[in-house]
Amino acid sequence: MSFGNQYSGNTGHWGPRYDCWGCNETFPSQDEVNLHMENARHWQIRVFCEDCKVLFYTKQHVDEHLKSNICSRRFYFTPGENFLGQGPFGSKTTQSSSSGMNFSCETCNIEFQSQKDADIHREVYRHMKPSMIDGVELVTKNHIYRDRIEKLFVDGWRDKTKTSSIKCIYIHTQRAKELVDYLKRGEAMVLFHGTQRACHVGDPDHPLRVCNNVECHLCGILRDGFKLDRADSEGMFGPGIYTTDVSSKADKFVMNHHMHSKMHVMLLCAVLPGRSEKLYRADRERRGPSTGYQSVEGAVFAEGGALKYPEIVLYSEDRVVPFGMIVYTRKGWKPL
Repeated sequence: MSFGNQYSGNTGHWGPRYDCWGCNETFPSQDEVNLHMENARHWQIRVFCEDCKVLFYTKQHVDEHLKSNICSRRFYFTPGENFLGQGPFGSKTTQSSSSGMNFSCETCNIEFQSQKDADIHREVYRHMKPSMIDGVELVTKNHIYRDRIEKLFVDGWRDKTKTSSIKCIYIHTQRAKELVDYLKRGEAMVLFHGTQRACHVGDPDHPLRVCNNVECHLCGILRDGFKLDRADSEGMFGPGIYTTDVSSKADKFVMNHHMHSKMHVMLLCAVLPGRSEKLYRADRERRGPSTGYQSVEGAVFAEGGALKYPEIVLYSEDRVVPFGMIVYTRKGWKPL
């Protein structure tokens, strides 16, 4: 990056210019460079560390990397290798005998002990996390997963006071392929999640791209994954990530916010519930499962619980990943 280029612009005041790393354009501030690079996808990987072969955007980033002593970590990436996520649901993870699941940056594959550490690394080194939208495809009628997804949605629509009709389905191809192995081993479940949408993402006659509207919770999840700090604090079992196999239940939370569309979008999620703790009464002060459990499950009326339909709540962002969207119309929906 060059700080030496001077310009006067339209103001007559000379000042520094900041260069885009991916093209020859220059800007009056680094913030404008960052915005340009994100919009134009100019985050080009150019230089790699001689010691560990991890790729970076500039020599400056390599120097920062060396000073941070990260080179002592394990690496899985070599120049020219495809760095598309290879672990569960598109974000490369590996098993560590000492600490369980490890997480790595999708750009350079440095390994971390938690998703939070990986997110901090991405922010420091400007390693953009791939949006789910970047790898989705339209599920056609002849697609291998079409019938299965439709069956999950239709069979899960238990509320007969309202109706729905699927218009189209999108899935993240790589995540879906990886999910199959977890399903075969009985480690994962495919569950639904409903949330607020404030743009037309998913509508057949609009571009399939995420927005930056903070009120569009759907795009926030598509872009960043689930974030506990954005969870509803008024949830029945405290702030967590709520999922269910009952599509009509998830539909209660699918809302178009300050926008008009006949379409509605529900998320398909890959969930790793682990050992689930069954809860029979509301507990809004809860912040996680009890010791020895990885999630909680709300018991239904027939089990002596407080719910009409079941739900599984996750308190770890690493245990639930969106991998698809169901776009549908509905009749009979009533606001909560």
